[in-house]
Amino acid sequence: MREAALILQLRYRAKLLGFHLRTDYLQNIKACICIQAVYRNYKKAQQLRLEFLRTKGAAVVIQKYFRATQRKNFELDNYRKFKKAAVFLQQFYRARKLGSIQRRCYVQLKLSVATIEQYYLSFKVRQQFLLKKKAAICLQHHYRALNLARNQRANFLTTLRAVSVIQRSYRQWKCRKTL
Repeated sequence: MREAALILQLRYRAKLLGFHLRTDYLQNIKACICIQAVYRNYKKAQQLRLEFLRTKGAAVVIQKYFRATQRKNFELDNYRKFKKAAVFLQQFYRARKLGSIQRRCYVQLKLSVATIEQYYLSFKVRQQFLLKKKAAICLQHHYRALNLARNQRANFLTTLRAVSVIQRSYRQWKCRKTL
């Protein structure tokens, strides 16, 4: 982030410097043109013979400035292309980095959700198991109580029959004894 800020600052300062140089350059061009006009008028007044040479010299200067302007425009176009490519690469890199971070967050979130679901499902299964276990224990308790009641009733009925037999035998014995 700091490097990007430094690059932006550097480019901003370079743009300002280019602007100042361009204004100086334009002022120099205006001054040159003004000087050339005065110089031409002065020479025209002095000598008509040197007009060809002066015109030729002016043409050379104009060609030089024209070629310099063309070169400057070519360099500016190249600079803009490189800048556009650099911005594209930076955007691509930042998007890829952000996508990677978001992917890691998504995977971590997905794992967290899976873990939470696993704990929740195991909790639900355990609750159902405990409920069934409690129901089984309750059924076992009732079944054992029923079996115990049946056994006690069977013992009671057996004892009752045995007592009836003993009573009958005793009464028969008592009846025989009294006879």
